[in-house]
Amino acid sequence: MLALRMIAGCHVELGDFRAAYQEMVDFHEAWTLRRSERSEVVARVAHAQYAVDEAQRTTERFREMAERDALTGLWNRRRSDARLAAALDTPPARRGPVSVALLDLDHFKLINDTFSHAVGDVVLRRVAAILAEADGHAGRHGGEEFILIMNVACAEAARCCEALRAAIHAYAWESVAAGLSVTTSIGTAVLRPGDDAPAVLRRADKNLYEAKRAGRNRLIAE
Repeated sequence: MLALRMIAGCHVELGDFRAAYQEMVDFHEAWTLRRSERSEVVARVAHAQYAVDEAQRTTERFREMAERDALTGLWNRRRSDARLAAALDTPPARRGPVSVALLDLDHFKLINDTFSHAVGDVVLRRVAAILAEADGHAGRHGGEEFILIMNVACAEAARCCEALRAAIHAYAWESVAAGLSVTTSIGTAVLRPGDDAPAVLRRADKNLYEAKRAGRNRLIAE
């Protein structure tokens, strides 16, 4: 293209305007073709980038689906284990305080036996919706047990969990089934230097069962 334009300029200087015109026609055709080719390349690159971005979004959606509990929509046990492992792998000076809470619905088998498993599923979903409003990682730990991983010290974790306990107790369960009442027992533990996942979960579980032995519908904090 540049050569054609330069040749046209030479023809003009020589006074051969017909030849100059023809060179400019050739230049324009070459320029139009080049612009078209460039636009096509840009379009192909944009399409390829879109395809890559869409593939990444699809992969992320599938990954999240694989890490969500199908019934409640909360994170599943695998994702919760990974979240706790990440906290343990982060130096305390960088991560700050981390507390873990285990929540277990009181007499849940009796709810299933008395009101049906369908009602029990509704209870799990409603409790999950309450827990999802808490600051931190909320997951279904298994059955009627849930886990919260919070970036707060023990006192703030206790305050948050007590609010959740009260919210579950105060929920309008009669709207789900006549005579239905749901409560939860909660145990918390804070990450300590040298902890691994089993150690902190063991302490939270110990406090949870102390709450149950003390009469249920209560919190035992570390």
